Amino acid sequence: MATFVYQALNRKGQRLTGSIDALDERESRLFLRKRSLYPIQIGQKAKISYGVSRRRVKEEELVALFREISTLVSAHLPLTEALGVLASSLKNEYLKKVILEIKEQVSEGRSLSAALENYQGTLFPPMLIHMIKASEKSGSLPLILSRFADFKEKSLFIKSKIFSILTYPIIMIIVGFVVLSFLFTFVLPTITKIFTENNLHLPLFTSILLKTTNFLKGSWFLILFFLVVLVFAFRRYIKTPSGSLRFDRFKLKIPFFSGILRKSDVANFSRTLSTLLSGGVDLLTSFGILKGIVRSKLFAKSIEVAKIDLGKGIPMSNALDKEDFFPGPAISLIAAGEKSGQIEIVLNKIAELYEGEVEAKTMRFISLLEPMMILLMGLVVGLLVLSILLPIFEISQTIH
Repeated sequence: MATFVYQALNRKGQRLTGSIDALDERESRLFLRKRSLYPIQIGQKAKISYGVSRRRVKEEELVALFREISTLVSAHLPLTEALGVLASSLKNEYLKKVILEIKEQVSEGRSLSAALENYQGTLFPPMLIHMIKASEKSGSLPLILSRFADFKEKSLFIKSKIFSILTYPIIMIIVGFVVLSFLFTFVLPTITKIFTENNLHLPLFTSILLKTTNFLKGSWFLILFFLVVLVFAFRRYIKTPSGSLRFDRFKLKIPFFSGILRKSDVANFSRTLSTLLSGGVDLLTSFGILKGIVRSKLFAKSIEVAKIDLGKGIPMSNALDKEDFFPGPAISLIAAGEKSGQIEIVLNKIAELYEGEVEAKTMRFISLLEPMMILLMGLVVGLLVLSILLPIFEISQTIH
């Protein structure tokens, strides 16, 4: 479906301009003639260029955008005016152009959800568009936009927390690499030079380490090339349907991490489903959206099977219980929520429960990882220092 801008004459000979949605120019002409309009000029409306001017839109910017739209519409400001106010305050030029384009389409009579569909997947997530569609029927747009903003803020908070947890180990790895590079590049060659000039034999341990270093220095390009090819081939493989399923199965067999990954996916599923159902999106449509946004292809397959069962009238708890992905306690809670009619609240509770468990397990892993990394770095540096000190001891003994 495309938007066509037209100029046409009515029965009184008056010139009219406007825009209509149609599959092609022929269909738009037929539409105008049915409305007793004689088309003079018809052309497809130019879309916003996605070229050089496009700038990445951060999730934080989208959250702030829909939070502000919700506030302005709640204050009884017409939607077109609210979009105009927001566009004037945006610093991201690409997002500003998009909002002005959406405002123009809304002012021409299109719904907000229809205007957003032009940017589905590239800028606005499908779940947001489906929630807005449902809200347009119920007249609860400000509430739905506020709930979506709450959902995205929670997701961003979890991501930032995970990043902050992993920051210290990453810094330690970088520092360790810099220290080892310095010792291998400057200190060890200096010791080797002294031995060569004095016609002395290096200790066996130092000799092995030196040969390993020389090999790495001489073949680093080939090693790097091999690693790049390996990573590229692996990434291509896991993007194939069979490769992604096998990789997901492998991840779920890793001790300790399998529990974190599974519970993280269940928490994400529960919170997203709760948000969609609260926004007025029906259960089958919600499952269709969830299938496209979950990270695990194995989980997506389970959701697809469960969706088929839901279409047959099977309760959600029973449909999910058939798949091995959902933990037993979560199934029991969903069944209780279905009986009490508070499924959205129960799903939120499940999300909070498993998010807490994932955070606790991650913190436990990091608390174990830190001393292990210090011990490993100490061992490596200790061996390297030993390889440097051994030749020095031999030189001192030769002098004496």
